Amino acid sequence: MVDPLPAGGTATVPFALERGIAIDQDRKFDELGARLAKIENSELTVERDRVTQTTYRVRNGGDLAAKLLVKHPRIGGARLFAPPAGTEDNVGTGSALVPISIAAHATADLVVDERVNEAREADWLSPIADVAVKAYLADPRADHATAQRLAAAWVTRAEIVTKTAERDKLQVASSALSASTEETRRNLRAIEKNKTAEALRKKLTARLAENATKLDDINRRAVELDSKLAELGVQFNEAIRDIHMLVPPAAP
Repeated sequence: MVDPLPAGGTATVPFALERGIAIDQDRKFDELGARLAKIENSELTVERDRVTQTTYRVRNGGDLAAKLLVKHPRIGGARLFAPPAGTEDNVGTGSALVPISIAAHATADLVVDERVNEAREADWLSPIADVAVKAYLADPRADHATAQRLAAAWVTRAEIVTKTAERDKLQVASSALSASTEETRRNLRAIEKNKTAEALRKKLTARLAENATKLDDINRRAVELDSKLAELGVQFNEAIRDIHMLVPPAAP
């Protein structure tokens, strides 16, 4: 018995077991894409695709080529992404019939890609936010005034990201120099009563002085960066304060 069909409808009915065909299944999950969904009260909402890819590995042990329709159970609320030509997506039954052709004594893979849109808040300085905003700025359907404000804010954001990365590098360098300085001090204490180690003491003392100079330079630059980052942070917050986008660009 087949499910009820509307007038002119069709149904695919399995009728036999083909023992020359074997199928293995594998599934993997990922998140792809980043689209600007909403900007409200200086909060950024980004939409991403939660992706489930099911791979069917089909082995044909027979002497003849075969064409299969794989009955794939659909994920509720998901859409098929770039399905193979001839795919029958049966929303009513919660399944899809996906075709694959396979030569005799061969193996072939069939990938079924299903995606669900998910909206979530994103940090303005995160890489995901950068991808979403740049995609919006490149979209000809984007609101012109909103795009202008975002583009101006993104100049400030780029400077924040650059200076933050520099600040992080200085922190790493400062930690390494501090560790080296402490090790040098320990070595000096270990040989302070050794009268035959005068040359080594001079070398270690010179290293201490050199490290101290480098640390002073690093700390001075770090203070400058902290001050500039605080200023840029205020500028950025002011730049995004008046940006509002409650509806993303309409689909083409």
